[in-house]
Amino acid sequence: MHLVEQRGDAIIIHVQENLDMLSATRLASAIELAEGNQGQRIVVCLDRCKSCDSAGLSVLARAHKRNGPYFFVVLPDGAPCRRTFGVTGLSTLIQLVPTLQGALDVKLQSA
Repeated sequence: MHLVEQRGDAIIIHVQENLDMLSATRLASAIELAEGNQGQRIVVCLDRCKSCDSAGLSVLARAHKRNGPYFFVVLPDGAPCRRTFGVTGLSTLIQLVPTLQGALDVKLQSA
């Protein structure tokens, strides 16, 4: 299950479970709905996620490709699935921030 909330210019998707093949499909749907709101940042909060498999990583990589500087993943230092991002190289592609507030504080460039 994913909890979705809007806060200011951000749509925040809280992943409340492991990010695997089944939940990745639900996450992809939530991200697609959020993408309908042009100019808003999309924040996927993985602070409670214990593991992330290739299906979850793929959803996040595709979302980053579509949304670029408007897409953030909250992943605290020491989080269980943070190592997966480092090993796969996604930590250098996707904007990882350690806190939700950090993602909300990033200044976005105007188009």
